[in-house]
Amino acid sequence: MCFRRVLSPIGVVVLLLLNVAGVAAEVSGISEKELAVQVSELNRLFSKMYEGGDENRWNACDSFTHAARQVMEDYADKDFPFDRIRNLNYFKAENGSFRMLNWGIPEASGTVTYKALLQVHRPNKNDHILYELNDMSVYYPYPEGEILTPDTWWGAFYYQCIEKKVDNRTYYTFLGWNSGNPLYQQSVVEIMRIKSDGSVEFGAPLFVNKGRVAGTERLDKTLKDSEIKRVVFRFSRKSGMILRYDYQSYIEKNAKGKKVERKADMIIFDVLTPRQTAMSDDYAYYIPMGGKYQAYVFQDNKWRLKSDVSARNPERHPKSPRPKHP
Repeated sequence: MCFRRVLSPIGVVVLLLLNVAGVAAEVSGISEKELAVQVSELNRLFSKMYEGGDENRWNACDSFTHAARQVMEDYADKDFPFDRIRNLNYFKAENGSFRMLNWGIPEASGTVTYKALLQVHRPNKNDHILYELNDMSVYYPYPEGEILTPDTWWGAFYYQCIEKKVDNRTYYTFLGWNSGNPLYQQSVVEIMRIKSDGSVEFGAPLFVNKGRVAGTERLDKTLKDSEIKRVVFRFSRKSGMILRYDYQSYIEKNAKGKKVERKADMIIFDVLTPRQTAMSDDYAYYIPMGGKYQAYVFQDNKWRLKSDVSARNPERHPKSPRPKHP
């Protein structure tokens, strides 16, 4: 699992005076006073993104991005308490391969545009690459089959990260939310891979649906699993949906054809349905069915879709971390 800071929903940001006593011990060689000044300034700049009109917000975003880039570069080989920046989402790989700052900028239209700074460590060269990710989701309305790069990032506000190894490669599966479409919301299961040269790919053919459409009761036998690089759920802006990594149970048939209950960590999500059959082509009217769930369970190096899922919070596996949700 990636370490992460899970945030309260984006809204009105209240700038708090932070008590950074003791934090300096986390950053070797940096005085407590200097650290306090940097944390306070990042908080001040970040809070400006939620004040005034669109132009002021984007000017504030540019100022924060510039300052945060400088801090990430200055502290490339050191920890920095980015988790002290309110409403900034912060991820860090356990092995130090990357760290990410992720946030959203609310627009006057009611939509949200997303940004991220991704710093990748290259152990072979003992250096770092810093990518600035700009939301390109408007150019990829249906990105399920796309392999994307930092330049074509499908923007989202991530809140969980799951680390998995496949054939000596590490994949990071992010769960996120996108409110950039004026007609409907979107949730996403995104996969990120860091190559040995430090380049980054978003999207990977690790999903096994077997002709089913995740998050619905529909079948599509023409859709090959190798074509699915990420999973996107679309639903009403007046509704919400569950999408989280949790320890739950599902039912499947064993080798003798008997139904048995399995328990596992899984990416669990609502099954969505249109309010009326006539609205089946309009995602603005899709809502959760209520009490009906599907999930992806990681088996044999793939995220495999399970349809008969029970979200009853069974007794947790002792090694399963308790997830936090926004």
